[in-house]
Amino acid sequence: DDMDPADPAFLTLLNKANAKTPLGDFLVNPEGELVYKYVLAKTKTEIMDETFFVELLSALKPAMEAHAAVLYRFADGETTLEDALRELD
Repeated sequence: DDMDPADPAFLTLLNKANAKTPLGDFLVNPEGELVYKYVLAKTKTEIMDETFFVELLSALKPAMEAHAAVLYRFADGETTLEDALRELD
């Protein structure tokens, strides 16, 4: 599914999805694919706690999946901008 970040309607929806996502951001890579990015800052010597990482991803997953689904449906022409924005509210 190619996403067009130059499309003002898609950009409006992408910005709304990012505002509603608790952590991280959706973006469109150069190949036109929707990706989700979250940066977890830590020191060079700090060891990543596996349990924390798994819990963090588990907490983010519902919002990531729901918001991505709305973006894909809009990009595929299955929903209007107005309906997609309403779905994110």
